[in-house]
Amino acid sequence: MPSRVNFVAKLLFPGVIIVDQVTKFLIRRNFILHESMPFVPFLSITYVENTGIAFGFFQGERHSNLFFIVVSLGVLAVLFISRNQIIQQAGLYGRVAMSLIFGGAVGNLIDRIFVGKVIDFIDVHFWPVFNVADSCITVGGIILFLFFAGILKPDTCHGTKRGER
Repeated sequence: MPSRVNFVAKLLFPGVIIVDQVTKFLIRRNFILHESMPFVPFLSITYVENTGIAFGFFQGERHSNLFFIVVSLGVLAVLFISRNQIIQQAGLYGRVAMSLIFGGAVGNLIDRIFVGKVIDFIDVHFWPVFNVADSCITVGGIILFLFFAGILKPDTCHGTKRGER
């Protein structure tokens, strides 16, 4: 069982990148900028381009894309250096969280490098528009927070014991 769980956790990283990039490609191909299509009463698909950071902060600032590429690479480097320690302490929770965070960060970084901005499209009407990568980064961060806050316990984490890699 542990090897199957670890295998699935390892698939998350490339899976997040693929789903993120495919959904963004489909949005760019099928929507015009700022076009919105209601999905359900609280959710629309809205094509937005974000040159700033999360939630549109620093939108349109001069040289912001290059700055955020450098910042993203720095954050990824710090997380990469810390990943073994996080996984050792948090077990499968850490492995899943790091896969989600890395996959999301790389997905948005691909946009910044190749498109020059991040494509957002998930519109819940009461929150700024976001994308699959943003969702994965957020969920990964919440998992780590809950674990290190003591809400998620390592012994309830199926398939991986503390320190197992």
